[in-house]
Amino acid sequence: MSLSFHHFLHEFGEAGARERFDTFVVATVKSVRPSARPVRANPGDWGIDVYVGSLAQGQVAVWQAKFFLTDFGDSQKDQVRKAYKSARKAATAEGYKLLSWTLCLPQDLDGPAQKWWDDWSGERKREDCLEVDLWNLAEFRTLLAKPDAADVRLEYFPHLPPVHQPQAPAIEAVPDSASLDDLLFVVQLREAGLIEVDSAKEQFYNAELVGRDLADKGLLKRLEAFAGLRADLRSVWEDRFNYHSGAVIDGRALPDLHPDVMDRVDRAHDASPREPFPLGRTHRKGVLHQVVERGEAGWVRDFRDVAEAHRAG
Repeated sequence: MSLSFHHFLHEFGEAGARERFDTFVVATVKSVRPSARPVRANPGDWGIDVYVGSLAQGQVAVWQAKFFLTDFGDSQKDQVRKAYKSARKAATAEGYKLLSWTLCLPQDLDGPAQKWWDDWSGERKREDCLEVDLWNLAEFRTLLAKPDAADVRLEYFPHLPPVHQPQAPAIEAVPDSASLDDLLFVVQLREAGLIEVDSAKEQFYNAELVGRDLADKGLLKRLEAFAGLRADLRSVWEDRFNYHSGAVIDGRALPDLHPDVMDRVDRAHDASPREPFPLGRTHRKGVLHQVVERGEAGWVRDFRDVAEAHRAG
């Protein structure tokens, strides 16, 4: 069974298939260009579905998705022209430079349509001095066979055998511009007497990156599993919180709670490193910090009072 986009139409209907293809294109671009960002139509999208670069008077490469599953006649060609014109117009109006514009289609063009594309894109390159490219069905087959696109292939084409197994995301350093000291999860750690929290910040930051990446790529199954992991970790915390609260009768401090819970996270990771999907232990601990950041857990007996005071400012 070869890769095809017809199942989008069967599963989601025409409007849903277009939206699904849009998110697929974002996911695929991010698999090769991780810094890529989607643009939501509101109501227009500046001729952009996903881009790399800066829209703040910078330089950008643009990808535009068009769910033309089988047809590519005069109507479709007109839509391509309009989308390209929108991208050029927005770049001029907003003050950024368009470096490239890539049309993404779920089909391979026949001879006459491909000739039109070659003529039209060649003219654009000569007249507008920018790269105009086409990602068609054949290109997507190639891209989805790459290791970095394994999670995209699994999400959008679960009926096809995997070429590569998805891997855990790389660990990113917390940038200096990320201000995490005032977040609730750090406050809760400080209230528990923890002095060094740089690793906790790294854990939280990387868990946030995973969640954002899953959402940007439209990896719905992974997002559900990510939410499930958050619920599982909260359950582990709750069990140990109740145990340590009973073991320490007086005072607010629960000195053994944090190391106990984190040790259990480590052991769970060692036992099933690919469940619910491949994540590093840094990410898993970061997910637990996300639970704390939501005010659903903490490291002292009166963690809810700490969260309430934090919300009140």
